[in-house]
Amino acid sequence: MVDTALSIIALGLLIIIGCILKQVFIRTKIPDIIFLIFIGIIIGPVAGLIKPSDLGIVGPIFSLMTLVIILFEGGIGLKIQEIVGTLRGAAFLSVLTYITTAILSAGLLMMVTGEDRVDAMIFGCIIGGLSPAVVLPLIKQLSITEKTKTILTIESALADVICIIAVISLLEIIESHTFSPTQALISLGESFLVAIGAALVGGIIWAVFRDRIKSIETIFTIPALVCILYGITELLEGSGAIAVLVFGIVLGNLSFLEKIVVSGVTYSPTNRLTDKEVELFSQLTDLLKTFFFIYIGVSMVFISLDMVLFCFVAVCIIHLFRIPAVLVTISSSIPRFDAMIATGMVPKGLATAVLASLPIQYGINDFEYLQPVIFTIIVISIFTSTVVVYVLEKLNRRGESEYN
Repeated sequence: MVDTALSIIALGLLIIIGCILKQVFIRTKIPDIIFLIFIGIIIGPVAGLIKPSDLGIVGPIFSLMTLVIILFEGGIGLKIQEIVGTLRGAAFLSVLTYITTAILSAGLLMMVTGEDRVDAMIFGCIIGGLSPAVVLPLIKQLSITEKTKTILTIESALADVICIIAVISLLEIIESHTFSPTQALISLGESFLVAIGAALVGGIIWAVFRDRIKSIETIFTIPALVCILYGITELLEGSGAIAVLVFGIVLGNLSFLEKIVVSGVTYSPTNRLTDKEVELFSQLTDLLKTFFFIYIGVSMVFISLDMVLFCFVAVCIIHLFRIPAVLVTISSSIPRFDAMIATGMVPKGLATAVLASLPIQYGINDFEYLQPVIFTIIVISIFTSTVVVYVLEKLNRRGESEYN
C-alpha cells in the first residue's frame, strides 16, 4: 500500500510540474520539453526508480496515444486555405529532409564505425523521420505565422509516414532479396489514400449524424472516435497518423462547408467542434505531453562517450543540411524568422524509437548495439531543436523590443 500511495503522489507531482513548466515556457520561452526529458533521465537511468520494462506494454501504448491526440489537436487548428497553399512546399521539404538525413546518417555511421552498408542504410532510414509529437508542441507557443505552423505540422506528419514505409520496405527488400520501386510507391500511395479516405468518411459521418447521438454523447466521445479511427486505419494498412491529422482538419473546418445531404439528413455547421471540446484536446495534449517526454527520458540508455559524441555530431550535421532543404523548398513563401525556425526543426521521436527494434525482429541481430545509439540521437535531436528554437525566439523578441 505504501508503494501504491507513493506512486499516486509522484503521479500528481509530475502533473503539477508539467503545468508549472508550461507557464515557464510561455513566460520565458525556455522549452519545457528539455526539463521533462531531464526529469525522466533522473528518475530513470540515473536513480533507477523506474525502468521502461516496469511499464510493460503501457509505455508504448501511452506514447502512441500521445501522438494520436497531438496530431488531432494540431489538425483542428489548420485551415483549408493554408493547407492548399502550403501542401506542396511541405511535401517537398519532408521528402528532401528525409533523403538527406538518411544518406548523411548512413554515410557517417559507415565512416566512423566501419559499419556494413546494409546496417548503415537501415540506420539512416530510421533516423530520417521527424516527430509530430515534438514539433507540434514546440510550434504551438512560437511567434511564427499560421502558414509556417501549417507547413511544419504537415511536414512532420508526412515525414513520419515516409519513414515508416521506407524502413519496412527496406527490411522486406533485404529479407526477400528483391526490390520493386513501383511496389514501394504503390504502398506509400495506398497508405495515404486509405488514411485520407477513412478520415473524410469519419468526418462526414460525425458531421451528419452527431445530432442523432446527442443522448449518449459525452465530452470524451471525440477522443474515443479518434482512437478508433487510428486503429481502423492501421488495420486497413493505412497511416493512422495521417488519418487523425486529416480528421482533425475536417472537424476544424466544418464551418467552411455549406451543406451536405446524406440519405436525407442535412448537415449544418452547428455540428462543428465546440470551444469546450477544443479546450479539452488542448488540455489533453499538455497532460499527455508531460508524461511522453518523461517517458523518453526514462527510456534513455547510456552509451560510451565516443558514441555520444558521434550522435551529437550526427545531429549537428542533420541541422546543417536542414538549412539548404528549407531554403530550396519553402523559404521564399514565409518570413525570414519563420524560415530560421524551420531550419532548427529536426527532432526524432516515437516512430524512430519504434522502428529501432524492427531490424532485430527481421533477424538482423547485429543491429542490437545500434538501438541505444538511436535512442541517444532521439534525445539529442529533441534537445538541440528546442535549444535552437529558444535562442531564435529570444533573439527575435529582443530585436522587436529594440525596434519598438
